[in-house]
Amino acid sequence: MTVTSLLVLNIIIPSENDNMNHGGNFDGNINTGRVKEEVDTDDATMGNGSSVIDDSGGDIAISSSQYKSVNTTESNRTSGGETELIPPAQSFAFDHNDLAIFEKHKCFPVMDLCTSGTDWFYRKKNSETLAFQSSFIVRHGMKKLPFETKVNNSFFYNTDLQNKPNDPGCTKSSTSNHIVLHGTFNFMIMESFLREVVGVWEIWNSLATPWWKQAFTSEHTQFYTITPGKDCHAHDKVETTVLSSMHPLMAGFTSNPVENYLDLSNEGVGCQCFDRLIFCGFSDADEDDAIKRKIKKLPEIKKNSTTKRLQPGGEVGLRNKGGVLGEPTMGWNKLRRHIHQGARSLYSNVTRKVATFKQDAIIKSFDLLNASYSHSDITNRLDQWTVIGFNQRGTRRRWLNLDEVMKRCRDNWLVQHNVVCVEINLDGSFGSDPENQVIMYSGLDALVGVHGSQNVHGIWMPDGAYTLEILPHLLGPWGDWTQSTKEPTMNGFMYKNTKINHVGYALNITGVPNCTDWKHLQKCNDGVRWDNRDFLVPLEMIDSFVQEFLLLPSGSATTTLPRQCREYDELAHSREFVLYNVNCIQDGTNNNRTVVQNQYYRQRQTFSHIEHR
Repeated sequence: MTVTSLLVLNIIIPSENDNMNHGGNFDGNINTGRVKEEVDTDDATMGNGSSVIDDSGGDIAISSSQYKSVNTTESNRTSGGETELIPPAQSFAFDHNDLAIFEKHKCFPVMDLCTSGTDWFYRKKNSETLAFQSSFIVRHGMKKLPFETKVNNSFFYNTDLQNKPNDPGCTKSSTSNHIVLHGTFNFMIMESFLREVVGVWEIWNSLATPWWKQAFTSEHTQFYTITPGKDCHAHDKVETTVLSSMHPLMAGFTSNPVENYLDLSNEGVGCQCFDRLIFCGFSDADEDDAIKRKIKKLPEIKKNSTTKRLQPGGEVGLRNKGGVLGEPTMGWNKLRRHIHQGARSLYSNVTRKVATFKQDAIIKSFDLLNASYSHSDITNRLDQWTVIGFNQRGTRRRWLNLDEVMKRCRDNWLVQHNVVCVEINLDGSFGSDPENQVIMYSGLDALVGVHGSQNVHGIWMPDGAYTLEILPHLLGPWGDWTQSTKEPTMNGFMYKNTKINHVGYALNITGVPNCTDWKHLQKCNDGVRWDNRDFLVPLEMIDSFVQEFLLLPSGSATTTLPRQCREYDELAHSREFVLYNVNCIQDGTNNNRTVVQNQYYRQRQTFSHIEHR
C-alpha cells in the first residue's frame, strides 16, 4: 500500500556475503549457605552457583532442557523454599510532564503515529498533542543500510484512509509507551549497555512518577534498538545476539523483549498505531549542522521550520561528568541491583537453577578427574566452593590453550582447594539464550576473559566476585583503548566503586600465536587485527591470579571477608596485575568489617613483563 509520495520509509539491505544429571534434580532443600532470594534491598545480589556453556563438547557441558524456566504470571513465586515477591504489572502511560523530561534528555516524543509497511502517518489530528505531531525525518547511523522514517503532519489515518478503498485496517497497540533507542556501535552488547541501558536508567531516575521502582513486570513499555542484522554488518548474528542479551538487561524497565525498530516497517506486520513513540539517542540535525558551520565559519543556512530532522547521536540520555563512561546516577551498584531484580522478575527460580548449575559443574569436574567425591558434602556446602568461569569463543578471539588451563585447574585446585573451573561459550544456541546467560554468570565467583563485549555479563555476578580482564597484545596502533592501565578499560567502568573486584593483566608478545619477535610484527599471525585474532595466555599468570586472590581458607571468594588494601596493592605489583577496583579493609582500621573500594592504577611502563618499544 502506498499512502502518498510524501510519506516514504525506505529500507535497503545490501548483500554481504548428554543431558548430564548427577543429582541435578534440585529439590530446593539443600543448604547453600549464602544462596538466597533478595528482592528490592540495597544488598540484593544474584545467588551463588555455577554456570557452564560449551556447545563444542569441551570440558563441561550442561543441557539447557534441565534448567529452562516456565513463565508465570503469579504475583508470588516459590524459589528454593522461599517466597519471591514480584510486584504486579501496572498500566502506565507517560503524561506530558514525563514527556517533557524525555525532551530534556534529548529525546523526541511523537503522539498517535501509525506505520503500514514503508508508510508512516498520524492516526488523527489531536489538538492536545499537536506539539508532539511534527513533520519529521529520522535517520539512523548504520553504514551499509540507508534508512529513514519520513512523516508529514498534514496526513491523518482517520480523515484520509479510514473506511476508504485503500484503508490498511490500522490497529492500535495495547502497549502505552514505545521507545526507540540509539547508541554508537550498538551492534556490540557492551556498547549497547553503556550507551542505551545506562541512558534509560538516567531518564527513569529523572521521572517524577515512582511506578517504575516497583513494576518490574510491567508490559506497558516497549523498547526498540536499531539493529542491522547479520547481512548488514561484518559480524555474524548481530541482531539475534544483541537483542537476546538486551532482554534481561532491560527487564528492570519492562517485561517485553527489546525489538528491532527496523521490523516495524515489515510489510507482513500490518498497520500499527502507537499512542507514544519516543526517539532517544538522536539529535536535531539542523542544530548540529549550524554548530558545525559556525565552527568552520561558514554562512548560516535557513532552517526548514516545518520539518524536524533527527540524526543518530552517541548515547541515550544526559550523562554526568565523564560522559558515556561516567558513573550513573546513584552509582553502578544501585544500577546493578536494579538490573538483578528485573531479571529475577523475568525468570523464575533463578536461585535454584544457579545452585543446580554449581552442583552439577563440581560433580562433572570430579568425573573428568576420575576422583571420588561425596554428593552430600558438595550439595550441603556449595558456598564453600569457588567457581571460576573462563570466557571462550567459537570463532575469532579463541583462547587457544584454555584446555590446558582447565586441566591444570582440575589437577591442582579441585580436590585440594574446592575450586572448580568452567568454560563459558556464548556462541552456541545454549549460550546465546538470555536466561542461561543470567544463570551462568550469576553462579561465578570469578570471571576470566580477554577484553570484549562478552564481559558485560559479569554484571550478573554476586557481590565480592572477581573479574580478570586480559588485555590483548597489539600488533599495531589500532585498539589502544584495550590497553589502559591508568584507568579502567571500557569493559571495566561498570565495576568502578562497586562490590565487584576488577583485575587486569596485559599480554605481551607471547600471547600472539606464531609471533615471538616484536621486530617482525607485520609477519606475526598474518598481521591480523587483535579483535579477529586468537590468543594464548601464560599458565603461570592464571596460577598467580587464583593463588593470590581466590584461594581463601574460609570459603569462596564471595563469602570471605577481604584483606587489607595495602596487601592487595602489594600483591598486584609483585604479580604484574593492575587493580582497577578492589574491595578491601581500610588500612589502619580497627574494625575489620570496614570495607572500602579502592583503585590502584599503574603506568604501563611499570610492568616488567611487557617489552616497551
